[in-house]
Amino acid sequence: MARSDSKISVELFATCPQSKDISSDCYARSVADVARWSEQCGCKGILVYTDNSIVDPWLVSQIIIENTKNLCPLVAIQPVYMHPYSVAKMVASFGFLYGRRIYLNLVAGGFKTSAMRGSLSTQVLSNSFSPDAKRSRWKGNSIRSTS
Repeated sequence: MARSDSKISVELFATCPQSKDISSDCYARSVADVARWSEQCGCKGILVYTDNSIVDPWLVSQIIIENTKNLCPLVAIQPVYMHPYSVAKMVASFGFLYGRRIYLNLVAGGFKTSAMRGSLSTQVLSNSFSPDAKRSRWKGNSIRSTS
């Protein structure tokens, strides 16, 4: 088999600190520092975690973008907790305001707190497809989980 002469490239992504590991009075400065260091070291982007126990990844991405010239946030999102339209709107807004790319990391698993009380994604999916849920939604009523 003939070997291709095409270049193989690797793009590096750093990891953003989590708010649960740093005091609130130092967190924003720490994110900005790590973002600047990551950019100086040639990273293409930086992973911004999502979890119920840490600050919102979109707000952290704002800090990253405001403190770097080219570093792109890789925002972890949980589709069960954020509607795809809302995600698209955030990405488009960042692009419009800063001309910066946002990468998305779709997280398939649930959070530890959700797993402890039963999977929210299972509840949402089972409620979304049940006939009672559809009738209830059409009437404007809320849906209660039976699990």
